[in-house]
Amino acid sequence: KRLPAGSDVGRNQTDLTVATADVHARHLAATWGLRADQVAVTGLPRNDVLVSSASAPVPAAVRAITGGRPLVVWLPTYRRSAGEDGVDGVDTGTATQFAGGTPEAVNAAMARLGAHAVVKSHPLAPRPDVARLSNLDVWSEDDLDASGLTLYELLAHADVLVSDHSSVWIDFLLTGRPVVFAVSDLEAYEESRGFYFDPVTDLFPGPLVTDLDALERELGELLAGHDAWAERRRESLELHHLHRDAGAADRVARLVIDAVGAGGATS
Repeated sequence: KRLPAGSDVGRNQTDLTVATADVHARHLAATWGLRADQVAVTGLPRNDVLVSSASAPVPAAVRAITGGRPLVVWLPTYRRSAGEDGVDGVDTGTATQFAGGTPEAVNAAMARLGAHAVVKSHPLAPRPDVARLSNLDVWSEDDLDASGLTLYELLAHADVLVSDHSSVWIDFLLTGRPVVFAVSDLEAYEESRGFYFDPVTDLFPGPLVTDLDALERELGELLAGHDAWAERRRESLELHHLHRDAGAADRVARLVIDAVGAGGATS
């Protein structure tokens, strides 16, 4: 999704920022009026946890949530930021931000699939109505903290990610696992927020679904091991990630140390 040019981040970015690949470095520089040498392609430190945890044993906290069932993590982006009036796309009033994606309906779909879903709202979204159902948890930030897991520790053990316009799916490519794009407001979101790629759907390395029945069908295929998207994900990984290791934090630290040592960045 397109970043706002007039954001606080953009206005206050004075020295250096980082990206995962050349394409995103170009977009950041163009959006915020930065020189090319102000955007380093180091990878994002948050992804170090995702990469290192993805190959680790499943934590007891995750097993307690799923009861041994496949884990579907659903991470929608926000449509309405808490405390602001504007809306990007269509605000469905549900934590999933997906037409028909009520807790009861999602819980029933997960029961039929034999899976467990965790829907985690975006930090900028209004606090969701928390739900703890037989095959579904709807979490706020507080619920995530109470689980003893960070978001990317949880995400590292997801069998499938469900998301939409959120950039989290780009991070999730590092796990090699499937993504389903649950988007019921594509045209409205494109008109209000916009994308860097046109058409953005050509970028999706996974099925695009617009209703809950289609989501259940696609999840059923993927959870059964019928993955037709593996090659597309590998191609997408090449586009979006120069580095695929857990060394982004070290690269960023070296970048800052070198810049300060050279009398450059100080903020």
